[in-house]
Amino acid sequence: MGSDDFCNGLLPRWQFNHDPDPRYYHLDALQGTYTITTREVCTELTQAVNTLTQRMSYPSCAAEVTVDASQAVSHIEVNVEKCKMSFMAFSAHKMMGP
Repeated sequence: MGSDDFCNGLLPRWQFNHDPDPRYYHLDALQGTYTITTREVCTELTQAVNTLTQRMSYPSCAAEVTVDASQAVSHIEVNVEKCKMSFMAFSAHKMMGP
């Protein structure tokens, strides 16, 4: 995908999780650095401000979905194929096992 150096700014391979808030990030092209700060601590990644990720590039990249079903598997029916999960993990003792 390329370098993690920000000397050329935020190139198209970089993607924010939403509209970025410029009060909480700083791009220093001379040093090639990108600094992110926050106004509050979040309990969920989806609530985080200015989360920056690198875009995937088809066809050389892929994603896998892993679900931790430890709390759900003994209470609801889980269909791995229907949910299109790559992997699902749970503890046997949650299924009334040893």
